[in-house]
Amino acid sequence: MRTTGLLAALLLVPACGGGGDDGPSWTAFFPPIPTSGTGGTVGGGFLAPLAIDGSAVTHTIPTAGDDASVRTALQGILDGPGSSFVINFDNGGPRTVVLSEQIRVPPNKALVLDGQGTLTLSGGLNNRILLKRFNTTVTLQRLTFVDGRADDNGGAIEFEDWDGRLTVIDCVFTNCRTRNPGPDRGGGAIRAWGQRHTRISGCVFTDCQASNGGAVNSLGSQLTIINSRFERNVAFGTGGGAEVGGGGGIGGAVYIDNVHLNADAPEFNLSGSVFRNNVANAHAGAVFGYTTAEDVIPPDLAPVSLTRVDACTFSGNQVTGQGGGGGHSGAFYSQNGTRVFEDSTFDGNVSANVAGGVFVTGAGDVGFTNCTLRGNAAAGLGGALFLSGGTTTLMNVTIAENSSALFAGGIFRGGASVTMTNSLLQNNTGTDLFNGWNVNQALSGGSNNLQWPQGGATNPAALPGITFANAGLQALGANGGNTRTMAITGVPAAGGGTSTGAPSADQRGQARGNPPDVGAYELP
Repeated sequence: MRTTGLLAALLLVPACGGGGDDGPSWTAFFPPIPTSGTGGTVGGGFLAPLAIDGSAVTHTIPTAGDDASVRTALQGILDGPGSSFVINFDNGGPRTVVLSEQIRVPPNKALVLDGQGTLTLSGGLNNRILLKRFNTTVTLQRLTFVDGRADDNGGAIEFEDWDGRLTVIDCVFTNCRTRNPGPDRGGGAIRAWGQRHTRISGCVFTDCQASNGGAVNSLGSQLTIINSRFERNVAFGTGGGAEVGGGGGIGGAVYIDNVHLNADAPEFNLSGSVFRNNVANAHAGAVFGYTTAEDVIPPDLAPVSLTRVDACTFSGNQVTGQGGGGGHSGAFYSQNGTRVFEDSTFDGNVSANVAGGVFVTGAGDVGFTNCTLRGNAAAGLGGALFLSGGTTTLMNVTIAENSSALFAGGIFRGGASVTMTNSLLQNNTGTDLFNGWNVNQALSGGSNNLQWPQGGATNPAALPGITFANAGLQALGANGGNTRTMAITGVPAAGGGTSTGAPSADQRGQARGNPPDVGAYELP
């Protein structure tokens, strides 16, 4: 089975292992947590939050006894007769249960486990919290998971066998970690593999760590994340994937490798969520997404995979490049399939190599609509966007104040077809005086765009005939909606767009005029 979707052509450099806490001794490159992430609130995406499962309770666990008795009672119910359980707890107030060993959900059973907002399950810095076995359908709701520990996979929740489904609603995961580095290991909080669907809604993941996927590691599963927050999660491995001899460090918050193998649908859906101050050593400070089936299922037998990102904030995420392995994509790494980015903001993300904001590679169509990319920085190329494959369309996008230590502080176009319409390129910078700072080369097509400044080799036209003009952009701020935007002040951006193909509303949900404004923000 393959390990990651990284291209061998990237020539990533292998290095020694990764690191974590309270585990065995190894050479560690443990990245510092950035502090630059600000702004953005959960909600406002295309998917509604999942409702609490209100099925009739079949068992109530008393919590008046010691921790061992609570675990024994819960495990006894799961191991007993019956195939479907709805379990809550007789708490009477906040209660923390420290587990001396993990809870096991036996094969072919269904479980709803409801903490009612008052129960915390702790691994005590020694143990995983829950093991999900073959063909189980599990819903976890209103629970807090803390201090879970595992050697390789799933510090809080691990899937022992393929098949089944997991739904997690209104849960908190804090300080859940795996210990060992490696390319095939990860999921500080959750490691989901071979599931028909893994759904996460209204959850918070903080200070979770793993070799790959500091919070969530998903393999071969349909994955949906709604209205959730990921902060200060870490992918501590180094060197990248196994195919390049690396030891992980991919996906500071979320790692996805393939969405086809056993899934209800080949999809990764990310709606109304915030990723702030997450960090990885090798690739994708926040989210790594490899979505294709061609090396597992022939393309004519499987539909094209879909990645959809809507109303999300990526702020202050970082890829360090420590220990080798590339250092690509401060926020989001996306490879293969159809990819749709809408109504989202990428702000202040940092890459030790290329793509401070988003790295796009592989085959498939890619669309950015009503997105703001501001203040992202790359030590290599592509401060905001690095586009090396596929066919990309930019519609009503604001790309401003991004930077590269070389050139292409705004957009690096590396062989991809790129069409840009109704969009702003403004004050993106580099240091190379002989190559473009806003763009490195002319894009493939489009119209009704604004670019600033003008002049010399550092600011060639992104498209023939583009209008060079200052859009009067205001500072990134809370201008309505769940994601922050950069307001315009008037002409030439106001009314400067074309209605052909334009969205009916702007990034905040403000109705667009006819003709619309240029950029992600529409004047009232």
